[in-house]
Amino acid sequence: MNKVLLYFALKYHGDWDQIYQALERKEKISFEALDTFEVKIKCQYITILDPQYPPTLKSIYKPPFVLFYYGDFRLLQNYDQNLLLFISPKPSQYGFQQTLKFIKELVDHQKRILMFYEESITTKILSALPPSAGSQIIFFLYKNSISDFYLNNPNSTIRQCLVISESYDQKSINLKNHIRRIVIALAFRILFIQTNKYDDSEKLFNYIIDYQKKLFCLPDQINKDNKNNRYLKLGALVVENVADIMQSWAND
Repeated sequence: MNKVLLYFALKYHGDWDQIYQALERKEKISFEALDTFEVKIKCQYITILDPQYPPTLKSIYKPPFVLFYYGDFRLLQNYDQNLLLFISPKPSQYGFQQTLKFIKELVDHQKRILMFYEESITTKILSALPPSAGSQIIFFLYKNSISDFYLNNPNSTIRQCLVISESYDQKSINLKNHIRRIVIALAFRILFIQTNKYDDSEKLFNYIIDYQKKLFCLPDQINKDNKNNRYLKLGALVVENVADIMQSWAND
């Protein structure tokens, strides 16, 4: 059955609805297709039927049938150690420096860092981090095709990270909308470092409310183009340093 799920995930480019409909109508697959499809993929994959599939994903709306990945999938085993870190794709120098500071200190506390892969800012962040930090970072793709991801990414630090996508070749679906539900489900805590009017943090915030997850935000000056202060008014928790987050972890 794993091969059947893989076949439909590849055929329908990770589109949950099309995969579900194919399963429901018992779409026919030739034995030859089942044998040849698996050898075509360059990365690893896990299906909803695998014992290693994250339990937190099974209870969400439209749990992914297949996840494609590079790296060590065991990084997702301890859900309660996961923190989603969100930073605007075009942060200020202050936002960038705070991102590095929080990642380094959270990694020192053995926390897993979940992030959306934004090529421009991600490359800059990884270049400024010690190589060892990559082994505690999990990236979720929504623009880049995982089928050629490592071939097109020479950064040695990214090769230590766990990189995940719901689609192998990213052709037919709005992956950012789809990947949000997965990332929030896998995050035990969420930290907004810096936001602005051009990002889509509002959509992410709505998922956080729906999933009843704990959100931390760094406050900023009221005249800055930053939505963090608004999220704080809506119930997010003020954070000034990693100790604030660790205290919350200790209280659970």
